[in-house]
Amino acid sequence: RFNTFSIRINDTATGPVHIKPSSLVYNASFMYHFNDRHHVFAGFHTGFRAPNIDDLGTLGIVDFRYEVPVSDLAPEQSRTTEIGYKMQEGKWNAAVSFYYMDIRNLITRVKVEGEVINGYNVYKKQNTDKGYIKGAEISAGYMINRWLNVSGNLALQHGQSITAAEPLRRIPPVHGRFLVSYKKNNWFAATELLYAGEQDRLAKGDKDDNRIPTGGTPGWQVLSIFAGYEWKNLQFNTGLQNLFNEDYRMHGSGINGVGRSIWLGVMVKW
Repeated sequence: RFNTFSIRINDTATGPVHIKPSSLVYNASFMYHFNDRHHVFAGFHTGFRAPNIDDLGTLGIVDFRYEVPVSDLAPEQSRTTEIGYKMQEGKWNAAVSFYYMDIRNLITRVKVEGEVINGYNVYKKQNTDKGYIKGAEISAGYMINRWLNVSGNLALQHGQSITAAEPLRRIPPVHGRFLVSYKKNNWFAATELLYAGEQDRLAKGDKDDNRIPTGGTPGWQVLSIFAGYEWKNLQFNTGLQNLFNEDYRMHGSGINGVGRSIWLGVMVKW
Protein backbone atom coordinates (compact mmCIF):
# COMPACT_ATOMS: atom_id res chain seq x y z
CA ARG A 1 0.00 0.00 0.00
CA PHE A 2 1.35 3.41 -0.93
CA ASN A 3 0.42 6.29 1.38
CA THR A 4 0.76 9.97 0.61
CA PHE A 5 -0.48 13.09 2.39
CA SER A 6 -0.59 16.79 1.67
CA ILE A 7 -0.59 18.96 4.80
CA ARG A 8 -0.89 22.75 4.62
CA ILE A 9 -0.87 25.22 7.51
CA ASN A 10 -0.91 29.00 7.30
CA ASP A 11 0.70 29.86 10.62
CA THR A 12 1.35 33.38 11.83
CA ALA A 13 4.55 32.26 13.57
CA THR A 14 6.15 30.10 10.85
CA GLY A 15 4.35 31.36 7.74
CA PRO A 16 2.89 28.97 5.13
CA VAL A 17 3.82 25.32 5.78
CA HIS A 18 3.35 22.59 3.18
CA ILE A 19 4.72 19.07 3.57
CA LYS A 20 3.94 15.96 1.50
CA PRO A 21 5.05 12.85 3.41
CA SER A 22 4.69 9.50 1.65
CA SER A 23 5.68 5.90 2.22
CA LEU A 24 5.31 2.41 0.77
CA VAL A 25 3.87 0.08 3.45
CA TYR A 26 4.05 -3.68 2.99
CA ASN A 27 3.34 -6.81 5.02
CA ALA A 28 4.28 -10.46 4.69
CA SER A 29 2.98 -13.38 6.73
CA PHE A 30 3.43 -17.14 6.87
CA MET A 31 1.47 -19.91 8.62
CA TYR A 32 2.34 -23.59 8.85
CA HIS A 33 -0.28 -26.17 9.88
CA PHE A 34 1.18 -29.22 11.61
CA ASN A 35 -2.38 -30.53 11.60
CA ASP A 36 -5.84 -29.06 12.17
CA ARG A 37 -5.03 -28.44 15.84
CA HIS A 38 -1.53 -26.93 15.90
CA HIS A 39 -0.20 -23.99 13.89
CA VAL A 40 2.83 -21.73 13.87
CA PHE A 41 2.97 -18.34 12.19
CA ALA A 42 5.39 -15.54 11.45
CA GLY A 43 5.07 -12.06 10.01
CA PHE A 44 6.93 -8.95 8.98
CA HIS A 45 5.04 -5.65 8.92
CA THR A 46 5.97 -2.08 8.15
CA GLY A 47 4.18 1.05 9.30
CA PHE A 48 4.35 4.80 9.01
CA ARG A 49 2.69 7.78 10.64
CA ALA A 50 2.69 11.13 8.91
CA PRO A 51 3.00 14.21 11.13
CA ASN A 52 -0.42 15.72 11.66
CA ILE A 53 -1.56 19.31 12.08
CA ASP A 54 -1.29 19.01 15.85
CA ASP A 55 2.36 17.94 15.51
CA LEU A 56 3.13 20.84 13.18
CA GLY A 57 0.94 23.66 14.37
CA THR A 58 0.62 23.49 18.16
CA LEU A 59 1.07 26.93 19.70
CA GLY A 60 0.43 27.61 23.38
CA ILE A 61 0.26 25.86 26.73
CA VAL A 62 0.05 22.06 26.56
CA ASP A 63 0.30 19.98 29.75
CA PHE A 64 2.15 22.66 31.72
CA ARG A 65 4.60 23.53 28.97
CA TYR A 66 4.59 25.97 26.06
CA GLU A 67 4.80 24.49 22.55
CA VAL A 68 5.73 26.34 19.36
CA PRO A 69 5.00 25.28 15.75
CA VAL A 70 7.51 23.53 13.47
CA SER A 71 7.59 23.07 9.70
CA ASP A 72 10.09 20.31 8.89
CA LEU A 73 8.87 17.05 10.46
CA ALA A 74 9.33 13.71 8.68
CA PRO A 75 7.08 10.63 9.07
CA GLU A 76 7.62 8.13 11.85
CA GLN A 77 8.40 4.63 10.53
CA SER A 78 8.29 1.15 12.02
CA ARG A 79 9.25 -2.42 11.14
CA THR A 80 7.77 -5.29 13.16
CA THR A 81 8.74 -8.95 13.24
CA GLU A 82 6.38 -11.44 14.91
CA ILE A 83 6.34 -15.18 15.55
CA GLY A 84 3.72 -17.26 17.32
CA TYR A 85 1.94 -20.53 17.95
CA LYS A 86 -1.77 -21.49 18.16
CA MET A 87 -3.41 -24.71 19.30
CA GLN A 88 -6.91 -26.20 19.69
CA GLU A 89 -6.80 -29.52 21.53
CA GLY A 90 -10.04 -30.96 22.87
CA LYS A 91 -11.57 -28.44 25.27
CA TRP A 92 -8.38 -26.36 25.35
CA ASN A 93 -7.24 -23.52 23.11
CA ALA A 94 -4.15 -21.38 23.50
CA ALA A 95 -1.96 -18.91 21.61
CA VAL A 96 1.37 -17.24 22.26
CA SER A 97 3.21 -14.66 20.18
CA PHE A 98 6.39 -12.59 20.44
CA TYR A 99 7.19 -9.41 18.55
CA TYR A 100 9.92 -6.84 18.06
CA MET A 101 9.16 -3.40 16.62
CA ASP A 102 11.95 -1.15 15.39
CA ILE A 103 10.86 2.53 15.35
CA ARG A 104 12.66 5.39 13.61
CA ASN A 105 12.16 9.15 13.23
CA LEU A 106 10.01 9.26 16.35
CA ILE A 107 8.42 12.67 16.84
CA THR A 108 9.24 13.87 20.35
CA ARG A 109 8.96 17.12 22.29
CA VAL A 110 12.35 18.76 22.75
CA LYS A 111 12.98 21.51 25.28
CA VAL A 112 14.35 24.74 23.80
CA GLU A 113 17.08 25.61 26.26
CA GLY A 114 16.99 29.12 27.66
CA GLU A 115 13.52 29.99 26.32
CA VAL A 116 10.59 30.69 28.66
CA ILE A 117 7.18 32.16 27.76
CA ASN A 118 4.82 33.35 30.50
CA GLY A 119 6.75 31.30 33.03
CA TYR A 120 6.54 28.06 31.00
CA ASN A 121 9.49 26.22 29.44
CA VAL A 122 9.31 26.18 25.63
CA TYR A 123 9.19 22.91 23.67
CA LYS A 124 9.01 22.01 20.00
CA LYS A 125 8.61 18.71 18.19
CA GLN A 126 11.46 17.09 16.27
CA ASN A 127 12.33 13.73 14.65
CA THR A 128 14.95 13.00 17.27
CA ASP A 129 14.33 9.50 18.52
CA LYS A 130 15.06 5.94 17.50
CA GLY A 131 13.90 3.02 19.62
CA TYR A 132 12.20 -0.32 19.86
CA ILE A 133 9.28 -2.09 21.54
CA LYS A 134 9.39 -5.79 22.22
CA GLY A 135 6.74 -7.87 23.89
CA ALA A 136 4.67 -11.02 24.18
CA GLU A 137 0.98 -11.91 24.23
CA ILE A 138 -0.42 -15.10 25.75
CA SER A 139 -4.02 -16.35 25.79
CA ALA A 140 -5.73 -19.59 26.82
CA GLY A 141 -9.24 -20.92 27.22
CA TYR A 142 -10.99 -24.04 28.51
CA MET A 143 -14.55 -25.24 27.82
CA ILE A 144 -15.73 -26.75 31.12
CA ASN A 145 -18.95 -27.86 29.41
CA ARG A 146 -21.23 -26.68 26.60
CA TRP A 147 -22.34 -23.66 28.62
CA LEU A 148 -19.37 -22.67 30.79
CA ASN A 149 -16.07 -21.31 29.50
CA VAL A 150 -12.95 -19.98 31.24
CA SER A 151 -10.44 -17.81 29.37
CA GLY A 152 -7.65 -15.38 30.01
CA ASN A 153 -4.91 -13.37 28.34
CA LEU A 154 -1.76 -11.54 29.34
CA ALA A 155 0.34 -8.94 27.49
CA LEU A 156 3.68 -7.42 28.38
CA GLN A 157 5.78 -4.78 26.60
CA HIS A 158 9.24 -3.30 26.96
CA GLY A 159 10.03 -0.06 25.15
CA GLN A 160 13.43 1.58 24.93
CA SER A 161 14.72 4.78 23.33
CA ILE A 162 18.09 4.03 21.79
CA THR A 163 18.79 7.71 21.19
CA ALA A 164 18.10 8.90 24.73
CA ALA A 165 19.16 5.64 26.45
CA GLU A 166 15.95 5.60 28.52
CA PRO A 167 12.50 3.94 28.39
CA LEU A 168 10.08 5.01 25.67
CA ARG A 169 7.19 7.16 26.88
CA ARG A 170 3.85 5.76 28.02
CA ILE A 171 4.68 2.07 27.59
CA PRO A 172 1.85 0.04 29.22
CA PRO A 173 2.67 -2.21 32.18
CA VAL A 174 1.95 -5.92 32.13
CA HIS A 175 -1.82 -6.29 31.88
CA GLY A 176 -4.39 -8.97 31.33
CA ARG A 177 -7.95 -10.26 31.59
CA PHE A 178 -9.56 -13.30 33.19
CA LEU A 179 -13.12 -14.22 32.18
CA VAL A 180 -15.63 -16.85 33.27
CA SER A 181 -18.64 -16.88 30.94
CA TYR A 182 -21.90 -18.82 30.90
CA LYS A 183 -24.31 -19.07 27.97
CA LYS A 184 -27.32 -21.36 27.82
CA ASN A 185 -30.42 -20.96 25.71
CA ASN A 186 -31.19 -17.22 25.80
CA TRP A 187 -29.24 -16.43 28.97
CA PHE A 188 -25.74 -15.02 29.23
CA ALA A 189 -23.60 -14.16 32.29
CA ALA A 190 -19.92 -13.41 32.86
CA THR A 191 -17.46 -12.43 35.54
CA GLU A 192 -14.47 -10.41 34.37
CA LEU A 193 -11.25 -9.49 36.15
CA LEU A 194 -9.05 -6.85 34.53
CA TYR A 195 -5.49 -6.55 35.80
CA ALA A 196 -2.59 -4.14 35.31
CA GLY A 197 0.76 -4.14 37.07
CA GLU A 198 2.60 -1.11 38.36
CA GLN A 199 4.47 0.93 35.76
CA ASP A 200 7.45 2.64 37.36
CA ARG A 201 9.79 2.32 34.40
CA LEU A 202 9.46 5.88 33.18
CA ALA A 203 11.01 8.13 30.57
CA LYS A 204 11.98 11.66 31.53
CA GLY A 205 8.90 12.86 29.63
CA ASP A 206 6.74 10.53 31.75
CA LYS A 207 8.20 11.95 34.96
CA ASP A 208 7.41 15.47 33.75
CA ASP A 209 3.86 14.47 32.67
CA ASN A 210 1.18 15.52 35.16
CA ARG A 211 -1.02 12.66 33.92
CA ILE A 212 1.37 10.13 35.49
CA PRO A 213 1.62 10.03 39.32
CA THR A 214 4.97 10.65 40.97
CA GLY A 215 6.91 7.39 40.93
CA GLY A 216 4.71 5.81 38.29
CA THR A 217 1.18 4.47 37.81
CA PRO A 218 0.08 2.01 40.54
CA GLY A 219 -1.15 -1.46 39.62
CA TRP A 220 -4.82 -2.37 39.96
CA GLN A 221 -7.43 -5.12 39.66
CA VAL A 222 -11.04 -4.45 38.61
CA LEU A 223 -13.79 -7.07 39.01
CA SER A 224 -17.08 -6.74 37.07
CA ILE A 225 -20.18 -8.89 36.54
CA PHE A 226 -22.38 -8.89 33.43
CA ALA A 227 -25.60 -10.65 32.45
CA GLY A 228 -28.06 -10.66 29.59
CA TYR A 229 -31.17 -12.25 28.14
CA GLU A 230 -32.51 -12.43 24.58
CA TRP A 231 -36.25 -12.51 23.91
CA LYS A 232 -37.47 -12.40 20.32
CA ASN A 233 -36.05 -9.16 18.85
CA LEU A 234 -34.98 -7.76 22.22
CA GLN A 235 -31.74 -8.16 24.12
CA PHE A 236 -31.58 -7.06 27.76
CA ASN A 237 -28.17 -6.41 29.33
CA THR A 238 -26.99 -5.37 32.76
CA GLY A 239 -23.64 -5.02 34.45
CA LEU A 240 -22.09 -4.23 37.81
CA GLN A 241 -18.74 -2.61 37.08
CA ASN A 242 -15.78 -2.28 39.43
CA LEU A 243 -17.38 -4.33 42.18
CA PHE A 244 -14.86 -3.32 44.85
CA ASN A 245 -14.78 0.36 43.83
CA GLU A 246 -11.08 0.26 42.91
CA ASP A 247 -9.52 3.66 42.25
CA TYR A 248 -7.49 3.02 39.09
CA ARG A 249 -6.00 4.65 36.04
CA MET A 250 -4.82 3.43 32.65
CA HIS A 251 -1.15 4.35 32.45
CA GLY A 252 -0.64 7.71 30.77
CA SER A 253 -4.35 8.46 30.33
CA GLY A 254 -4.71 11.15 33.00
CA ILE A 255 -8.27 9.97 33.75
CA ASN A 256 -9.22 7.58 36.54
CA GLY A 257 -11.56 4.74 35.63
CA VAL A 258 -15.21 4.56 36.60
CA GLY A 259 -15.97 3.57 40.19
CA ARG A 260 -18.57 1.08 41.35
CA SER A 261 -21.55 1.46 39.04
CA ILE A 262 -24.47 -0.39 37.54
CA TRP A 263 -25.84 -0.07 34.03
CA LEU A 264 -28.86 -1.40 32.14
CA GLY A 265 -29.33 -1.65 28.39
CA VAL A 266 -31.89 -2.79 25.85
CA MET A 267 -31.11 -3.60 22.22
CA VAL A 268 -33.80 -3.94 19.57
CA LYS A 269 -33.01 -6.00 16.45
CA TRP A 270 -34.97 -6.01 13.22
